[in-house]
Amino acid sequence: MPWSPIEVWLLKKFGNHIRSAVYAAFVSLLGVLAGVLGSLYTDDIKSAFPFVLTMSGPISMHAAFFWLCVILATFLFFLAQRASEVQRRESESRLDQRSEELVRLIRTMPPSDFLYAFRDIYQGCAAALNTVAGGSPTRDSVEKAIRVVCKGIATLARRFDGDSGQFVYAANVMRHRPVSGLDASQLSEIRKRLMFCEPEADVSTLEGVLDLDLKLSTATRLAGNEPDNQLKPLALPIPKVQKTTDGKWRVLPGAPLAFCQGAIDGYGDTSTLGEWCRNQGFSHGIAQAVEGYFRERSSTVKSFLSLPIKRFDDDTEIVGVLNIHRDRPNLLREKQPAEQFEPLVAPFQAILVQLLDMLEEKP
Repeated sequence: MPWSPIEVWLLKKFGNHIRSAVYAAFVSLLGVLAGVLGSLYTDDIKSAFPFVLTMSGPISMHAAFFWLCVILATFLFFLAQRASEVQRRESESRLDQRSEELVRLIRTMPPSDFLYAFRDIYQGCAAALNTVAGGSPTRDSVEKAIRVVCKGIATLARRFDGDSGQFVYAANVMRHRPVSGLDASQLSEIRKRLMFCEPEADVSTLEGVLDLDLKLSTATRLAGNEPDNQLKPLALPIPKVQKTTDGKWRVLPGAPLAFCQGAIDGYGDTSTLGEWCRNQGFSHGIAQAVEGYFRERSSTVKSFLSLPIKRFDDDTEIVGVLNIHRDRPNLLREKQPAEQFEPLVAPFQAILVQLLDMLEEKP
């Protein structure tokens, strides 16, 4: 039954009073008063409206007062019931909300031994950073330290999912390379590995690219921290104009979108990315290329997350993107658990920033 404006106003203004014990006692007393009047002045009430449609003579005050008590008691009782109904609905709504929060919390909770694994993995990654920073780092040693961190993050994702080792998790780092800092030979090399871009596109017109170096990747299937040999070098475009006038993205899903948004971006099933591109207005050729790329890698990349690597002293500067993927759908059971996982990766991202800075200094 819909609420009338007067009910809304009364319940908003006097809801607490209507639900009070004094109000209930008053309504009960009013009902008793109506009953007393009905028993004392039965004849007057029977001889007056509404039992007698044609009234003659003076109006019976006893009958009028009786009906006033009846109507008022009924209306006040009705208000009390409506107020109770509102309170019940609000209580049920809060209960449902808390139940959903509890279910979500339980669903996103990592295994009980996760924090111990986190401690051990972080200590290993910090040790790799200290070893490089404390000596005379070479390009190879910095790249190896980055792979140690990537392996730790991939292992954490597997532990967060509660996977016992049946699936393969992998991680890699894509560095942001602004076009303004590249010379002609570097632009030519990047064009060779630039993917999901129109053939006639000029690299120099882009804001930059996200560049994947295989030496900055690894996977849990590898015994050590070797590069992930199931990947291929690639670069992804970051256009200067990132949205159309109607609000659609001109940026590819995954690493480019995470970079441009400065926030996590993830997909539970890579087979949906072609359709995502079509919905955003990308050309049919690019959408097909995206579908073909992930179809060829359906045995290794079925779901993935991309997290921007922000400089810890200035979170507006993004130096690259960390990608995590596995060979089955629903990595980290999609976005809600991933949002719980993201803050846990922050210390590792801080380590990656320092290592990437060291890497930039090496020829």
